[in-house]
Amino acid sequence: AILFRMQSGITQEFCQQIPKVELHAHLNGSLSNKTIKKLLDRRRDLKISTAAFEKGEQRTMGDCFEMFKVIHSLVDSTEVIYEVTKDVIEEFSADGVKYLELRSTPKGLVESGMDKRRYMDAVVGAIRDYKHDNDDVIDVKFLPSIDRGRSIKDAQENLKLAEEYSISCEDIVTGIDFSGNPYTTDAAKFMPVLQGAQRVGLKSAVHLSEVKDRSDETRMFLSVPPDRIGHGTFLTDEEDVKSSVLESRIPIEVCVSSNIASNTSPPEHIKHHSVWWMGQEHPCVVCTDDKGVFSTGLSSEYFIIANALSLSEEQTLKLSESAIDFIFADENMKAKLKQIWKESKKDEVLEITFVTCLSCLDMKN
Repeated sequence: AILFRMQSGITQEFCQQIPKVELHAHLNGSLSNKTIKKLLDRRRDLKISTAAFEKGEQRTMGDCFEMFKVIHSLVDSTEVIYEVTKDVIEEFSADGVKYLELRSTPKGLVESGMDKRRYMDAVVGAIRDYKHDNDDVIDVKFLPSIDRGRSIKDAQENLKLAEEYSISCEDIVTGIDFSGNPYTTDAAKFMPVLQGAQRVGLKSAVHLSEVKDRSDETRMFLSVPPDRIGHGTFLTDEEDVKSSVLESRIPIEVCVSSNIASNTSPPEHIKHHSVWWMGQEHPCVVCTDDKGVFSTGLSSEYFIIANALSLSEEQTLKLSESAIDFIFADENMKAKLKQIWKESKKDEVLEITFVTCLSCLDMKN
């Protein structure tokens, strides 16, 4: 049963116990210290400093970049991709996540003989096998990523793969992610790719307004429009952009710890842009971005948001449930998830009744 306390303030324990939906999780950035240590133990031939991994929440952005370099050097074969995908799913499940959308850029490595198709097969295979071995524990989808730091040819290849796998693996590949270095200035060339995704029925999650002075680019992408906005840190800088997002009610994927670590948001949680959006009752989904690199978890992110907004336990559970409406899956999956939340609420009522009865007995004694 969910531990439901009749008190103000949210505990980390409560946030861990409630069911959750994770919609913004990059595969490589989600690798935990445990997984990375396991991979490092096998690769003693690599001379890698582990100092950044030992800093935990004290990591600087420089440390995070060092971690990404290490991760990319370790995740270098289909066997490793398969293994770490299952590790990441297991860890999200242990954190109370009932539905997960992983995203990653299909890539090839000449050294190991891996091409994009084998990369896709490794991720999809890991998801399918985990589901087979752990039925009804967690449902997982995969969003192939389009990296704006790469070529348009690379983007077109990834879109084609996403379309193909959405047909052959329709229960797993349901959309695309558009991300990468937010400081690149030629994002306009990717517009046809995003429009192409829309034409073939793929949902899209697009990183927007991660950094300042990208309003023209944001307006361009909003014209498509995306199905969800990643980060949206500076959407409120321009009145017309802010109004457009409010009117369209495009959900925003909120990643507080990531934004603070990236220095795109003030360190005070109450000043995070999501507080303003939620104050307008705009749809927002609490996410992690890169739980391993930024030393966080979805329960921790809910703990941050709930306390920044002074939410009650009932409101926090309602916030987690609202994410179901924005998943890239069909109505059957949404209905299945809503049943899980419904059962959670029943558990709360039982817990409250039990605690109340105990209190009455104490008073009588």
